[in-house]
Amino acid sequence: MQENLNLFADLYQLRGKVRQQQLENILQATDLQPLLKKYAGNLSGGQQRRLNFAIGVLQPAQLYLLDEVTVGVDSLNRQRLLTYIQQLRDSGKSIIYTSHYLHETEAIAARIILLDHGRIQCDIDTRSSLKQVQQLQMHWPEQLPASLASFCTGLGLHAKYTRSSLFIAEITEQQFLALYQFIAASAQLPCKIDYSQPSLEQFYLKMTGGVL
Repeated sequence: MQENLNLFADLYQLRGKVRQQQLENILQATDLQPLLKKYAGNLSGGQQRRLNFAIGVLQPAQLYLLDEVTVGVDSLNRQRLLTYIQQLRDSGKSIIYTSHYLHETEAIAARIILLDHGRIQCDIDTRSSLKQVQQLQMHWPEQLPASLASFCTGLGLHAKYTRSSLFIAEITEQQFLALYQFIAASAQLPCKIDYSQPSLEQFYLKMTGGVL
């Protein structure tokens, strides 16, 4: 594997201190140092993915194109790769990152384009778009209060119900406060309340008509 890295360092024309620093950086980011004496063909699938990533970011650049880099990588090393990508981002590098793991994308991207069947569904600025929407989930030990559904309808809320739970995809602060006061006065109190911003995955499912 050491020969693979040296070959690409030569192809990238890396010399001297830059070469040494880049090799040290990627070996630390990918935790490949203990594997340097192994043949690349004898590496596991996850180790080969880490080697591919190391080769891809070995050359200093202003723009990096990264496609599904964490597929097949274990949880610990997946986090190492994501941390290095965040470091590249924070140092001013531009990164185009494609992934089916939306929680990863949400963690590292300032702008996200969601595709469905090859078509752009939405273009999101993660610093503002997701923060404009709140969602609400409530769970009761046994069953919902009898008049809860009619009260939500009166507030203009579009809710989904089960026998003991309530889910509202979009709710304003004023609507939440009104609903909270209604429930607090009820004889049947919920055992769990989750009032929060939706995850990117939930946002995507909503945009594409999936089930939340």
